[in-house]
Amino acid sequence: MDLTTVTAGLHLVRIDAPSARRRADALCQHAARARARTATLCAVYQTRQRTRSFALAAGSHGNERPPAVDARGTFARAAIAAGRIPTSAGNYMRVSRGTGVRCTICRELISREQTDMTIEFAHTAPRVEVFHLHANCCGAWDFARMEFGGG
Repeated sequence: MDLTTVTAGLHLVRIDAPSARRRADALCQHAARARARTATLCAVYQTRQRTRSFALAAGSHGNERPPAVDARGTFARAAIAAGRIPTSAGNYMRVSRGTGVRCTICRELISREQTDMTIEFAHTAPRVEVFHLHANCCGAWDFARMEFGGG
């Protein structure tokens, strides 16, 4: 049984107690965030593998870090240090096609051909911060925030 089947089954179960319903909803949200984070990490891993394959084909030893990944990590650390994006994990994460908004990390436009990782931080009821990131920038931010002690 996979994670999608389990989370789909949670909505079919009749839960009467409000605390149990809240717990079930929290588990569904946690599973959705885990799926989105897994998709991000897979995209980052595939990019690193492609970059390493190209470097090996060009005659490199493969021990050097790809400059694109290094640059995104530098951008992510700079964005965290400047306070443009928090180090916490965020409350909600959505993956969609780009809409032309600027990436919070690299400040480049996210085109329709690219993946837009939308991260929401719900600090208080009326105030919700929304950040749009490229898939690779999201992976770089995820690694950089761990360096800053984010959980």
